[in-house]
Formats: sequence, C-alpha cells, structure tokens
Amino acid sequence: MQRALEVNNTIERSVQDIAIAQSNKDFLLSAVMPKITLTGDLTRNSIEQSFGGEGEDSVTILPSNDWAYRLTLSQPIFAGRRELRAYSQAKIAIENAREGTRATEDSILLRVASSYMAVVNADRRVDVERRNIELAEKRLVQAQAFYEAGEVTKVDVLRAETAMKAAQRLAASATQQREHSVAQLRTDLDLDGPVEVTAPAQTLPPLPTESDMVGRATTGRPDIDIAQNNVRIAKLEVQMQSGYWLPTVTFDGGFIQQ
Repeated sequence: MQRALEVNNTIERSVQDIAIAQSNKDFLLSAVMPKITLTGDLTRNSIEQSFGGEGEDSVTILPSNDWAYRLTLSQPIFAGRRELRAYSQAKIAIENAREGTRATEDSILLRVASSYMAVVNADRRVDVERRNIELAEKRLVQAQAFYEAGEVTKVDVLRAETAMKAAQRLAASATQQREHSVAQLRTDLDLDGPVEVTAPAQTLPPLPTESDMVGRATTGRPDIDIAQNNVRIAKLEVQMQSGYWLPTVTFDGGFIQQ
C-alpha cells in the first residue's frame, strides 16, 4: 500500500494537478496587481532643422536625435468583481484537485488490494485444480482398467477423460487469472519480475451500521465534495458573467521624458 502511494504514476499525475491549480490561482491574482510598463524609442534623423533666431530664440523642430521613454503604472480599481470571482473559482479548483488526488489514491489502493487478494485466491485455486487433475487422472486409469476388464463401457472412459480435460481447463483459467492480477500489480507498483504473495493474517474489522455507512457516503467521499464544489464554481461563473454589464475602472499614471 505504501509503495503504491509513492511510485504509482496515476497518483503522481494527480498530485501535479494540485500544483497546476495553485499556479492558476497565482496567475489570476496577477490580474488585479499593478502593472508597470517601460517603453522607449529613438529616431536618428539625417538633418537637424531649427526655427527662429540664434541662442535662446531658436526652437528645434526636427532634432537629429529624437528620443523618449515612458514609465506607465496601471492599477485596476473595479471591473464588476470579475477578477475576484475568478480568483475564488481558482481556490475552489485547488480543493477539487486535492479531492481528486484523494479519490485517485482510494481507487489505486482498492485496486492494489483487490489484485493482491486475486493473486492469493488464484494460488489457492491452482492448488485445488492440480489436486483435481491428479484425482481425474486416477479415475481415468481406473476407468480404463475396468473397461479392459469388461466391467464398464467405453462411455465411462470418455466421461473420465472429459472430467480430466475440464479440470485442466479450470487450472489453466486459474493460472491465467493469476497472471492478469500479477500484471496489474506490476503496473500499479512499478515492479519487475515475479510477484510472491502471502495470505493476510489480520481479520477484517466489524462492519459499520447502516447509518454510519450513509454518513460516510454523504460526508467523506471525494466525488461528492467535488460535485458540491462544482456547484459553487457554477454559481460564481453566473455572477462573473453578470459583472460584464458593469463598467471597468482603472487608474493609469505615467512619466514621460523626451
């Protein structure tokens, strides 16, 4: 179980979804932060032209070097609270990502436990079917001996052969089921080589009451929490779209030197 939480690729990918949701929240926060822009330009003219007399009376109308730079500060003040609601949606999305990771962990742990127990049961079935094959072979030998002695008919020998083939098919089916479960364990646990299992010794805890199971199903399941969060996101989306009818107010300030 611990190895599944540490190395399973599906769980690792779901954990990265939390980081993506947090980065998206930071991105939306930047929409309401002040923005500073610095721009500059320089034009080199082939000639310089002045107007007026000499000295202080001279006014340059076409300088040889025409340059300017601008420093601009822009701060959103009001935009229908659209940014605030988008930011709230991003925070709920982080909760959904965490619940999604918890749901993925639950699913993987359940699959690992089921695959493990399937291997244990398959090993037991293989042992049983091997004994059945041995028993069927003895019955076939006995039926052939009785047939040669004239005590049974050929039909009895064919029935014994059919029983042996059926036992072999069941043994092959149990072996196939074991290999399928082992392959699933290798995938979930990132393992190579054979997988050896032992039957768990601990007993199962007592089953909870019906009211306890209903309470767990309605309050502790990640999919229900995600569904409730999606309702909150949808309500915020309606409010955010309504905000487009409101005016947008920003504060812009700049400094120019030229």
